[in-house]
Parts: sequence; C-alpha cells; structure tokens
Amino acid sequence: MKVSQHARILSLCLAAGLWTGEAARAETPAEFYKGKNVTFIVSSVAGSGYDLYARTIARSYTRYLPGNPGMIVQNMPGASGVRAMNYLYNVSAKDGLSIGALPNFSALAPFYQIKQAQFDSTRFNWLGSPSEEESVFVVWHDAPIAAAKDMKGKEIILGSAGAAGTGAFYARVLGEVFGIKFKLVQGYSGLSGAMIAMERGEIQGYPSVFWNTLQSTKGDWIKQGKIRTVLRWSERPSPELRNVPYAGELAANDDDRRMIEIAAVPLKLGRPVAAPPGVAADRVAALKKGLEQSFKDPGYLKDCRQQKLDCSAPVTGEELSAVIGRAYSAPESVRTRLIAIYQAGRQKKSKQ
Repeated sequence: MKVSQHARILSLCLAAGLWTGEAARAETPAEFYKGKNVTFIVSSVAGSGYDLYARTIARSYTRYLPGNPGMIVQNMPGASGVRAMNYLYNVSAKDGLSIGALPNFSALAPFYQIKQAQFDSTRFNWLGSPSEEESVFVVWHDAPIAAAKDMKGKEIILGSAGAAGTGAFYARVLGEVFGIKFKLVQGYSGLSGAMIAMERGEIQGYPSVFWNTLQSTKGDWIKQGKIRTVLRWSERPSPELRNVPYAGELAANDDDRRMIEIAAVPLKLGRPVAAPPGVAADRVAALKKGLEQSFKDPGYLKDCRQQKLDCSAPVTGEELSAVIGRAYSAPESVRTRLIAIYQAGRQKKSKQ
C-alpha cells in the first residue's frame, strides 16, 4: 500500500512537471517579453563607438520586439571586449533577456588562441549588425607603391598605433601575402595623427583605414590626389571603391585568399549584436526579426545620420554566423600562418 501511494505521488509530480514544462514551452515570445527588460551589454566604455551604436539601436529595437519590453544598456568593458563575451557566454541567463554589442575582433579571439577567451564563437546566437566596416590601404601620393601591382618587393614606411594594433596586423598580412617590405612607425593613437605624419613625410602609408572616416576627415585629400587607395580589405565595396581592387582578388593562391578573407572578418562583422547560446529558438527568431526591422526604421536611420554613424549596410544574423563559421573551418595551414602573424605583434608589444 505504501509503495503504491508513493508511486501515485511520484506519478503526480512527474505529470505536474511535464505540464509546467509544456506550459513554459507554449509561452509565446510576446507573452514572455511583456513587462520585462532586456539587458543590452556593451563591451566598451560609455561614449565609445560601440556604446553609441548600442544606445542608438536600443532606442528603436524594443518597438519591434514582441511584447515591447524595456531595454537597459549596461557597459562591461575589459580585456578588449573578451570580458563581455565571457560573461554573456558563461554567466548570463540563457532566456533571451540578455544580449550584447560585442567587439568584432574578439569573435576571433579563440581562433587566435587568446587564453582569456572562454567561449565558442560559433555557438553564439548572432542577431545582426548595423553595418559592415570598409577599410583600405592608403599611401601618400609620392610613395614607392602607386598601385597594387607595385607591391611585391617594395619597401615602405607604414604607421600604426602599436605593435599589436590593427594597423600593424594588416601590415604583417601585406608582408606575408604580397611581399611588401615595411618599416613600422608606432604610436599614432588616431587617424588624424597618422595623417599629419604622412603629410610631414614621417610615414608613407597606413595599412588599414576606415573608408568612411577617411572620407569625413580627409575628403579633400582624396579629391586632390594627395593620397592613393592601393587596395580594399572589404569584399563588398561602396560605389566609390568599386575600382579599387579587393585584396583577396590579388592573392596568388587559395591559402593566401583565405588568409585575406579571415583577416577581414572583423570588418564584415561590423558592430555585431548577439545573444548567448541556449536561448529558445522562437525567442532568437524574434530577436533577429526585431533587429532587422529596427535597422529599417526611419527614426533609427535619422538618429544614425545625426550622430554620423554608418548604418548603411546592415548584416543579418545568418550572415554573421556564416562568416564566423567559415573562419573557424579554415585549413590548419592558413590558421597557423595567421596565428603566427597575430602572435608576432603581441610578442613585440610585450618586449616594449
């Protein structure tokens, strides 16, 4: 009798648990999000570029999410954005109430064997990005490199923020893939300083410059022919760059082309937004759709223009996932070369 009663109690408990689980699964995204707040984690400090994009997105995003939840922007800088990615991946709840504006380069942190990165980038639910970044290799008008065909074996003085900076990384890629011999002058904290140095003759070029920034700050130089755009790192160009060769098209073999492609992944990602892994599929779908709709919102686009934010070429979550997945599926030969290029910069930085 006791055994039978225990069995009945156990059966009732299991049934109750099953019913609760079914009820939870039946809850629509609109029902779930109604009356709640979504925490939007930003991987950098307040006032930074990522922060401006995130707050601009947040102002329109909630209007396109089912249930119209509130949205709280929370800054979480540290370790070049890796801290925020670690938090979202390992700590935050996986219920769809936490998303992140994540650094584009840190999506490749595990690829480059950065030990602080405790996450698998391919498992994030990538939601979308407000725009791709376009970057170009520029030289002063009297530099020894006049066009892409002139690169091999030429010696040139290039500028960079530091040994482990983006400019230095792309300079080493130029050397590895195209045979450019370069001397790197470091310490330029911003584009304006590097451009002044170029005008003074201290350096002859800069390996990677955002095209929209170059247009807005040195548009007169472009028109006057003071600087030359040798190549672009971005595969999908704006109309002004259609006659500038894409670096991947210039590579001599498949491995070199793949190296260029992966080196340029951060540009393709732009300012990516993601949810952690493990979020229910219908909530991920709602987050993706809401973000895509908000990127078309007239108020959002006006907000971007007023803040001089480039929101002209949004990227879908599916595109982000495909780009990241392809990078991590690279042949070992390509990955080994890229890791060596990246680690060379970190080693030089540690010796300084």
